[in-house]
Amino acid sequence: MPKCRSRSLLCERRGSIARVVSPDVLLDAWDQSVDPTERLARFNLAMAAELGRFRDSLPGWARDYLRTAEQYWRGDDTRRNDLAAARQASWDYLDAKHGSALIVDDEDRLIRALLCLLYPDAEEDPGMTAAFFADMINGLDR
Repeated sequence: MPKCRSRSLLCERRGSIARVVSPDVLLDAWDQSVDPTERLARFNLAMAAELGRFRDSLPGWARDYLRTAEQYWRGDDTRRNDLAAARQASWDYLDAKHGSALIVDDEDRLIRALLCLLYPDAEEDPGMTAAFFADMINGLDR
């Protein structure tokens, strides 16, 4: 079982150091002092940065959707409809693979983490999103 320092991204595993995602670090981006739109963008960009470490492990189409999400949350010329299309295609892929309810392998975990970035509306509970995202990334075989 890894031993992690609180709020740290470093974790000791079998004598080596591996980077893990802490929900608390992601939630640091959920700054109540900024307007809700900026707060949501910062939160999603923090998750995108973590997922970006695994960009090469994503299928090509999912890399494109990660780029779409990054552009949207940075305020580049990406529309909400682009996120909706990426979200639907990601769910369709998981459904066709073996049903969207199952998380079987690393690809499923990465697509699920990507899906966290594809919802343009504010989350009721960002802590739940951060914890789920962290579970998906931290559960990868690396």
